[in-house]
Amino acid sequence: MALTTFRQGDYRRHADKYGFETLLNTDDFKITLYQGKGREVCFSFLGVGEGFGGLELQREEFFGTASGRAERSVIFIFDKKRSWFSNDQKNMELFRFIDCFCRKQGYEKRYAIGNSMGGFGALIAARYMQIDRVLAFCPQFSVNNDLMPGETRWKNWTDLIGKFDIISVNDGKYGRGRFVIIHGADGPDKHHYDRFPKHRNIHHYIVPNADHHVAKKLKARGLLVPVVNTCFMKGCVAIDRLMTANDIIKRDRPVDLFGAVKKLGRSVLKK
Repeated sequence: MALTTFRQGDYRRHADKYGFETLLNTDDFKITLYQGKGREVCFSFLGVGEGFGGLELQREEFFGTASGRAERSVIFIFDKKRSWFSNDQKNMELFRFIDCFCRKQGYEKRYAIGNSMGGFGALIAARYMQIDRVLAFCPQFSVNNDLMPGETRWKNWTDLIGKFDIISVNDGKYGRGRFVIIHGADGPDKHHYDRFPKHRNIHHYIVPNADHHVAKKLKARGLLVPVVNTCFMKGCVAIDRLMTANDIIKRDRPVDLFGAVKKLGRSVLKK
């Protein structure tokens, strides 16, 4: 259920070439770093992992797009127990560590990207630390059985989650930064994206004729890099234009009337 940037046989070659450094490795989380050249960092949140020989192995994802062709630093965040970041105390400790590291490194811009469970993690991370832009592919609304009783795709992991402090994406904080969410229109993800919150900072898009593997489909169409670059580096108008030009549908969101009134007031005062 995860997007794999590296094929299994190529993984060691890429790791040796780019020098991923382990910053943290606990029972719950692992963090690896690619140190780029600039003042930007992207947090790449790992999904559940691809299945090899009956095992679900997590590998660094989105390296090429997240790093801007190896220029931007990338911090890869592994939820080793596939807990969907459900424990608030553990989250606070994890993101405090990451935030302190980023401050020491002097990163001026922060981005986040993730697919599936990784997309959920990228959205929730903004609850704990400043992130300027978040791009989430096919995140779950929730994996809590009380909220999503029909969701069984990751049951071998979600049944092990004893307590949900963070129960759904509604527990995220969307008051600052920009959040771009992309779902495929087909398959069981519809039960998730229909329930996503609507907020002035959330830009939610649906890709027709695509399912949970929408990121792979965008990559096959040559759209993954343009989508990532536009969502990170451009404004809302440019994002809408790119999506519309490629028949990707924008889900309705509420108009920020309060913000519009404040902006209008500032314009009047300047005259």
